[in-house]
Amino acid sequence: MARAAIAVKAVKAVRAVKAVRAVKAVRAVRAVRAVRAVRAVRAVRAVIAAIAVKAVRAAIAAIAVPASFIC
Repeated sequence: MARAAIAVKAVKAVRAVKAVRAVKAVRAVRAVRAVRAVRAVRAVRAVIAAIAVKAVRAAIAAIAVPASFIC
């Protein structure tokens, strides 16, 4: 009986360790995905901002050129 009890405890311990590892792995994967998602969003925003800035500068230049001709 003692051997059976030890075996059962060992099996439970192994299962517990595996469960903990699985949870940690899942959390790690989620964390990585979250970080990647945030980086992707930031990259997209940076690109949009850059395009917007260029568009604004182009518009200012377009307005400034005719004004200089008029003046």
